[in-house]
Amino acid sequence: MKGKWIFKFGDFEFFHGIKYMMNRECRNAIIPAFWTTPNFSHSVCFFKKIDLKHDESIRILSEGTVFLKIDHKSCVGSDTYFIPKGEHLISVYVANLTSLCAIRIDGDEIFTDESWMCDSYNNDAEPVGTSILLENWNDVPGNYEFPMKKIDIVSDEIIGKERIIDFGKEVFVKLRLSNMTGENINVFYGESLEETYSSRCVIVDKIHGKTKTDLAARAARYIRFTGNIDFEISAFYPCFDFDKSGYFNANSIYGDIDRVSRYTLELCSRMFFLDGIKRDRWPWAGDTYLSVKSDFYSFFDDDIARRTLTFLRGNEDIKTSINKVLPFSFYWCLSLEEYYLYTGDIEFIKRMYPKLKSLLKIHTGRANEDGFIPNIGAWNFLDWHDIESDDFNCVIQMLYAKSIEVAANFASILKKQEDNEYYVNIYKNLKSSINKYFWNDEAEAYVTTWHEHGEISKQVRRHQNYFGILFGFADETKTNRIVNSVIFNDKIPKITTPFFKFFECETMIKCGFTAEAFQVIENFWGAMIKLGATTFWEEYDPEITGLKQYEMYGEPFDKSMCHAWGATPLYFIGKYVAGIYPVEPGYKQYVIRPLIDIGDFSYKVPVNGGYISVQKSGNKYNILSNIHGGKFILNKKTYEIEANTPLNIEFCQI
Repeated sequence: MKGKWIFKFGDFEFFHGIKYMMNRECRNAIIPAFWTTPNFSHSVCFFKKIDLKHDESIRILSEGTVFLKIDHKSCVGSDTYFIPKGEHLISVYVANLTSLCAIRIDGDEIFTDESWMCDSYNNDAEPVGTSILLENWNDVPGNYEFPMKKIDIVSDEIIGKERIIDFGKEVFVKLRLSNMTGENINVFYGESLEETYSSRCVIVDKIHGKTKTDLAARAARYIRFTGNIDFEISAFYPCFDFDKSGYFNANSIYGDIDRVSRYTLELCSRMFFLDGIKRDRWPWAGDTYLSVKSDFYSFFDDDIARRTLTFLRGNEDIKTSINKVLPFSFYWCLSLEEYYLYTGDIEFIKRMYPKLKSLLKIHTGRANEDGFIPNIGAWNFLDWHDIESDDFNCVIQMLYAKSIEVAANFASILKKQEDNEYYVNIYKNLKSSINKYFWNDEAEAYVTTWHEHGEISKQVRRHQNYFGILFGFADETKTNRIVNSVIFNDKIPKITTPFFKFFECETMIKCGFTAEAFQVIENFWGAMIKLGATTFWEEYDPEITGLKQYEMYGEPFDKSMCHAWGATPLYFIGKYVAGIYPVEPGYKQYVIRPLIDIGDFSYKVPVNGGYISVQKSGNKYNILSNIHGGKFILNKKTYEIEANTPLNIEFCQI
């Protein structure tokens, strides 16, 4: 039997996550992470009780120094180990100072898999971790890299003493240069051609005295070379084999929006969900929340979601906000809820639940009598916006309250009654306090901040009002007032990031303004496409044109032009155009209920080991799925969906 690489749960994610955190590039410099990174184990014992029916010899492949004990007796000085038939305790001890501890055993009866246990000598015996990425014998966990696929260069021109290549679209590319003379070469990567000519070009390479070299993978559309430009170039895309059976075809701008969204998310889906592929290349919990939502309506890669959530939370004893950003701890909680809804993976929730509790405990112990939490020395990032973020900020209190509600629900699912009651009481107090202190009758909206000295801000911004509706703090009366005072009020500063455009569109749909929300999607995301975007940007303001559209953070080209939080049209198209949504975790029960007619389309999405397909042509819907438990709802009529049986519905168009 072919065994799997096994390691202490989380170590694979922690080790590779640290690599990402220590490799942010900016103008030929490395900027390491500015928050606590998790620790992976340097000494682990892997063990399992077995009952062999036959004698067996095994060989242990390991990452780290290894020795074996059979029934507590040491076995050393051999490449293979003989184990007689009968009952035995197999214990494999591994130590590694520079990478993670891992082993792999292939055998007829003795082989490594999820049935093994491990212990890092801290009274922490638990089931081991594995990874679907490590399918090949030679894929040593600490050295794992994505396989490479050769990609085409659309244009390769020599202009004077420079050489410029163009891929025709944004790419994440690893260059191989060969047949060089050994003279100096300068390499400038640009998401725009202008960036490659700028003294503030974000990503650069300098090559000295080499005849061939493999450069690190980087984001670019254009790459400019100076110096000795006479060499051969090959280009490769490091990529995981995503499930690309899903698609959305429509002869409209929405077909283009979905295509660009899908490509944006793919590029930003590396070992983890990354914010973007150019500057940070870091997993941020706020970005991850939207990536999880987008992923389940495109690739349904539940493994990358697990890897990202595992790494972001880190070790249970880390006592700071995730990413050192206060609200990002709460987006992590919401991501965990979203993951469970679409996968039904209760085993992962069981493993994460203690870490969820310890994360929230950082804040519950600091809450005031109204339930509000102060900052704990973290960045109060809410959005790239002028929203006040000091003292008791409404957005943060709402995110915290929603996370407490998530914890209460998981406690109930896991039958932890005492925990459930604890979190429910905190949530009720918070909900009451939010409406008491942040709701302003005169403004007909939630305001931004309640200051510690008692003064209540009069600033009204969209962010807290969207959350007030989405998270259920606003009752029907308040919601109706917010619609007029905020949602359709042009005097309230507009949202310019795809990050909060997501919440804007979701709020509009929840309030019944689905057509208006899709007009926002068309005007915002569609406008980027009309400007030539091949991936979606970190921020977009239609009033900013020319070279200024690349500016951010006080730099001329620091805006990410391929940012994962820009991919959320995948979610809106899948959930509201095709109408697909799980009503029980893991799609045990699901509905297909289209909320808007954007014209003819065909759509297919992988879902938890199966697929769902929806096609609309004229006044007909054709549904096909290979999973049970579905209902199609249209014009207040409900139709049962039987697995592997086409459902064809004709309806009257108004």
